[in-house]
Amino acid sequence: MSLFALVACSSVPDRGVERAANAEAGRQAYLEALDSLPGDPGRARIRLAHFVRLYPGSTHAPKAAYKLAELAVVQKDPADAERWLDWILREHPRSPLAERARLKLGELQLEDGKSRRAEATLEKLRFSKLSEADRIRAYRLLAR
Repeated sequence: MSLFALVACSSVPDRGVERAANAEAGRQAYLEALDSLPGDPGRARIRLAHFVRLYPGSTHAPKAAYKLAELAVVQKDPADAERWLDWILREHPRSPLAERARLKLGELQLEDGKSRRAEATLEKLRFSKLSEADRIRAYRLLAR
């Protein structure tokens, strides 16, 4: 009986090793997606979006989505930027980038004339999670 238990246990994968391998694969994929920057932002957007689709649960996914939003803003695509920022808030609400994403989303909504949506977005800000510079930006946006 103990031999059976020993054989059964040896065939069960070690979840910690599996998670570590997935985390390392995600980190590598994220770094590879960034390789196109700064020379080819269009290619970087494609590669980062592909990364987020492959590794949506990665700790690097919110960083990739935030970078996608920044690139979309630079390339005059605010709708895509809003989509990626909303994705961070929906899929990674506890990410260190979540409040920064909320702030940027509110800012984009204001710029796009969506003042009610911006107000609703900015009201949810947790100021304690923002840097001092971001808190100043948030107060200025709310004053608008």
